[in-house]
Amino acid sequence: MEQQNLIQQQRELWNTFSPGWRKWDSFVIRWLQPIGEKLIEVAQLREDDLILDVATGTGEPGLTVATKVRRGKVIGTDVAERMISLAQENAKRRGIANYQALVSDASHLPFQNQEFSVILCRFGVMYFANPQADVKEIVRMLKQGGRIAFSAWAQPEKNPWATTSGKTVQEILQLPPPPPDTPGIFRHAQAGALAQLFQGAGLKDIQETEVRGKLEFDSAEQYWEYTMDVVAPVAVALSEVDAATRKKVKQAILLRARSFEKGGKIIFPWSSWVVSGKK
Repeated sequence: MEQQNLIQQQRELWNTFSPGWRKWDSFVIRWLQPIGEKLIEVAQLREDDLILDVATGTGEPGLTVATKVRRGKVIGTDVAERMISLAQENAKRRGIANYQALVSDASHLPFQNQEFSVILCRFGVMYFANPQADVKEIVRMLKQGGRIAFSAWAQPEKNPWATTSGKTVQEILQLPPPPPDTPGIFRHAQAGALAQLFQGAGLKDIQETEVRGKLEFDSAEQYWEYTMDVVAPVAVALSEVDAATRKKVKQAILLRARSFEKGGKIIFPWSSWVVSGKK
């Protein structure tokens, strides 16, 4: 029951924030493009692959993958109905016919043994209800000799775009740190964490790569707007405080964000892990 409650909480949260993901979709696609490219590279795609994109969100990297496997097909899954609707809209708008999106959480994917030749997951594993069990279940659906590639954010100190708002809220509201294995952005942040999950699922030829880049905002105010639209833990916490406290938090976040100002822009470094393996 606890696992089902966790899945339902995730569904409700992603559905609630889906308007923000729609608003920032093209911004996020540009930002995360290097990670999608690395996932595609290590997946070693073939034109006729049947590919599963777990936690597809608004459709990436599955939609881009679909354009590279013209004789194949991509199926994207996500726990949230409204995110799936966005993925379907994006596929239609881009004229991508070999992409299908459906609602399903990672613990209960409705597919047969060895159905897929490639399985991808960009920043979804951190939110799985039971990561080790769910990765094993996903590997069940991978063909013998097939490849799997996941990404997860690296350590907090390498991702100040997240900690600038997150730590500020935690400090000012005096929130306790979440338990170590709670679903969240830095759940698999340490080097080797994703690789360990893959090893536990029986994968071989495991490779881990760090992908780095820069995230650029026009101003500290734009960073605040993005945070409130998309960063659920911060937005939810601030929805429960009075106006004076919210203002105090906002001013502190703006001040810290401005410490990353270069040439009139707010530029944050970011870092993620891309880990691949073979069945």
